[in-house]
Amino acid sequence: FAVDRMDAVSVSRPLPGFSDTGTLKLLFSGRITEGKGHIDLVRAFEILVKRDGLRNIHASILGAEESSYLDYLKREVHSSGLSDFFEFIPFTNKVIDYISTADVGVNASRNEAFGRVTVEYLKQGLLTIGADSGGTAEILSNFKGESYLYQPGDAEGLASVIRTILATPLSELQNRVVRQKILSERMFNQDKHYRQFKAALP
Repeated sequence: FAVDRMDAVSVSRPLPGFSDTGTLKLLFSGRITEGKGHIDLVRAFEILVKRDGLRNIHASILGAEESSYLDYLKREVHSSGLSDFFEFIPFTNKVIDYISTADVGVNASRNEAFGRVTVEYLKQGLLTIGADSGGTAEILSNFKGESYLYQPGDAEGLASVIRTILATPLSELQNRVVRQKILSERMFNQDKHYRQFKAALP
């Protein structure tokens, strides 16, 4: 569903509410290495799908380039019986195309320096889940009540966050996304930062 204008900002993309298929669509975008924490999402899905019996969740891993760690992740997904719940998408410059079809953005990095992917999730109107570490935690601390943090490596904690999203009324999720988009546009505005930098020059 679409969101009406609020404070001069419009979110015109489908938003949480299993917009088209009834499935909550999660996106994990970025380089695939062990430190990025992709395995947390695999383990969380194990809990949600195999233990809790959920079927209405799906994860897209964007940025897949051939590596031994990618092979490991694919084996873990397959051996856990989760192949129908994950897709691995090669690196692309058209990240926005995938963001536009997702409901939730995930950044599980153990020690992200800044978190450009997290900022992009927020600005594009995704509910955002992040590991409580490094730059991701610093960014999301500005969005208390609007975004979600879990402890790195805690798959149960990540599964709990996803359960919380699934259990939240759609109207509340809708309002949450609009508020975080408004705030992120104000906080991470290149023109505004340039003007501030220029004003500070002697």
